[in-house]
Amino acid sequence: MPAINTHFWDWIWWLTTKASIGRRDLVAQHLPQLFTQLLRPMGVGAVPATIESAIEPFIARRNALERQFGVSVDRALENEVRQGIARVLHV
Repeated sequence: MPAINTHFWDWIWWLTTKASIGRRDLVAQHLPQLFTQLLRPMGVGAVPATIESAIEPFIARRNALERQFGVSVDRALENEVRQGIARVLHV
């Protein structure tokens, strides 16, 4: 779970940097890949349309999987990336 969490937030930050320079085409291209490679295997049911709409279902599934497997994932990277998103994208 920690590796999946890290990979997700790294990918989200990468998408955020592309969105911040107006590369919506890259964001649109990579959201389905994020779904196929990471979100769908976790049990998320739909391709996210935006960066923000990828985050909530990931968090819900991560939290459920933590409970299911009795593990805990550090939230430091998540907090850092979410603060960066708010700063960069003014969300």
